[in-house]
Amino acid sequence: MKRKAPLQLLKKGERQCPRQLSAAAQKEWKRLLPILEPQGLLPMPQGLLAGFEMYCAARARWLEAEKAVKDSGMVVKAPSGYPVQNPYLAIANKAMEQMRQFLDELDAIRARTGEPPKNKPLSAVFPLGNHAVE
Repeated sequence: MKRKAPLQLLKKGERQCPRQLSAAAQKEWKRLLPILEPQGLLPMPQGLLAGFEMYCAARARWLEAEKAVKDSGMVVKAPSGYPVQNPYLAIANKAMEQMRQFLDELDAIRARTGEPPKNKPLSAVFPLGNHAVE
């Protein structure tokens, strides 16, 4: 009988950031880890860890898209000359939806395990709009 590989956990005090994340996503990873520890969200099971990686990537994408919208506006001129919605607006909206899905998943996992929130609601732990677009 094959032995199952043990679940990998992001342990308390562990700070290894996945190399596949962009520089902005790695920055978000490093910003959130010190917030997660006091909330009792570490150790983090592998499945949730993958979701956390996706959250960081989506947040970085959202910040980049929001900056592009801020720089060029919500409506841009198409090659035909007609005004159209800025494509970055759709990217920003999709990334925001992905971040919200991760928060919902995290809430569901906490509810299944019966783990009460420790200090703050998840919206405060993972603020979707807390940082200004630079």
